[in-house]
Amino acid sequence: LANCRDLEAISRTIEAHRKNDGHVVIIDQLSMIAVEGAKTPFEVATVSSNRLRTLACELHIPIVASSQVNGPAAKKSDHLSVNDLRESGHLENDAAGVLLIDNIRKPDGDDSASCPVRYIQILVDKKRYGRRTDPKEPIERLWWPTICRIEDVSLVGIEAEA
Repeated sequence: LANCRDLEAISRTIEAHRKNDGHVVIIDQLSMIAVEGAKTPFEVATVSSNRLRTLACELHIPIVASSQVNGPAAKKSDHLSVNDLRESGHLENDAAGVLLIDNIRKPDGDDSASCPVRYIQILVDKKRYGRRTDPKEPIERLWWPTICRIEDVSLVGIEAEA
């Protein structure tokens, strides 16, 4: 949904995407959506997440929306939680699941800026129909940012470092 900020325009685009046999919708940066009449970022997030959930249910299509964490959460040393999402509104209530990407780091011993791979930890902080991830045992994956790829560490043959 490039260059589409208005919530109603996004809704029309999602409906057209589904009619053309689209299978998933990804919205990069929930906070960039404009909602007519909303006065605060909290109201924007609340109205947006509710409308997106309604569309996902009505059209039977998964909608993935990214959101930033709030300022204090970005500086804390322990694991993220759904409460750390910026202006979360009713995101936790509306979402069927919340995945948090945490602790992005380079492989041990590689201080070069050109290192093509990073380790990430994924936490499932909300899953309506299943289990959450224990923050002490996150899902460890390799992330190749230049090609937007995430891989299972065990499949690549690189050992995960703690």
